Amino acid sequence: MIEIAHGMVRLAAVALLAVALIGGVSGCTTLASDTRPESTHIPIVGMPNPPPVPVVGTPNPPPDPVVGTPNPPPVPVTGVPKPTNIPNAGTPKPTMAAHAPGDVVSADTLLRPGQLVYKLANGSFVVVDKSQPLPDVVQSRILTEIQAIQANWDHASSSAESGKLGVALGRVRLRENAATGKRIVMVFFTKNDAPRPGGYWNIGPMPANIDLRTQQSWTRAKAIGYAQEFVAIQKNPKIFSIIISG
Repeated sequence: MIEIAHGMVRLAAVALLAVALIGGVSGCTTLASDTRPESTHIPIVGMPNPPPVPVVGTPNPPPDPVVGTPNPPPVPVTGVPKPTNIPNAGTPKPTMAAHAPGDVVSADTLLRPGQLVYKLANGSFVVVDKSQPLPDVVQSRILTEIQAIQANWDHASSSAESGKLGVALGRVRLRENAATGKRIVMVFFTKNDAPRPGGYWNIGPMPANIDLRTQQSWTRAKAIGYAQEFVAIQKNPKIFSIIISG
């Protein structure tokens, strides 16, 4: 019995060996997968990625500064400089000498403000001052012009002719105003002013506040008085000059 049992054991072992061999031939291609346990997610624990290695070679050089010719600074536009007043060393600076009315001077004499060079009939020049009385030689010249017109007025045959002579006297007055710097007031007598014969005194310019209806009754003193009253009420009486003819 014991031998039978041993035989049966041997048979069983052979059978198992045969089964193992058959299984090994047919499943050789899947043995590995059939025999290893089911895989799990196992992290890769190999060598980690190395950290980046810095470049330790020659560093990039900084940009070289431009050492060529530098740009010049901007030049301000100054234009043409203003000329300075440089006195001419060869020409002395003219000076104004003090002159009184009536002084004989040359035509280009420099005078104080308010003074003028007046040309006489003989071609000479004298000083006049608008705030001072006219020199006698200047009054004499103006009086001569008035008397020349008066002579023609004495022979006027019509009011139209007398009117023209009055205009001529007005022109003399305006011209002398400009030449002397003063304001001339004429007081003159006309022997004949047609159609009103007999003559009477005139004032030029005629004051506005005078009643001309009484003109023929004026005396010389009355006419001069009216002229003086006219000058007295002006803003600057010193610049007026009364010239009397007759």
